[in-house]
Amino acid sequence: MGAQIASLRSSANRGVHVSAVNKDAASSAQKAAEGASKQLTNLADKARQLGKPLADRASSVTGVNVSSYADSLLYNLRVAGSLFKQVYIAEGMAPPKLQAIQEAYRTMYARAVDANWWTGIVNNGEWKRLALYAVEAYGIFNIGEMIGRRHIVGYKVDKSAASSASGHH
Repeated sequence: MGAQIASLRSSANRGVHVSAVNKDAASSAQKAAEGASKQLTNLADKARQLGKPLADRASSVTGVNVSSYADSLLYNLRVAGSLFKQVYIAEGMAPPKLQAIQEAYRTMYARAVDANWWTGIVNNGEWKRLALYAVEAYGIFNIGEMIGRRHIVGYKVDKSAASSASGHH
């Protein structure tokens, strides 16, 4: 894998002058990717340790060798992690800088309080795209709520506790 990364770097850097800033960014990106890879490997090992007794029990109950599925799943997770690491390094990805985040929020705030911007998006039809983004964000929020509640509608309530509490009011 190291040879693949080196060949990607050498082919990407042929004839291109790379500044010290880009080298630092690439170095920090590589360190972050290596850290993520180590964490993924540790997570896979922990999942294997925790899941083995469960897989053995499921195998004895169902008669199906579940551990063979777990091995292939862990292998595929490691391959995916390695692929993500290579893409992360080859594309020179890095988390956004604090200045970029601050600038994005300043721009959003400036547009939100500017009446001319709002009239402009209404006149050119851009409001439709923004409305679609708002609906998507609302949908994603609701999906997160459902996952958090572990129920699609409402919260699960213990009926015995609810009936004893109803006498209080």
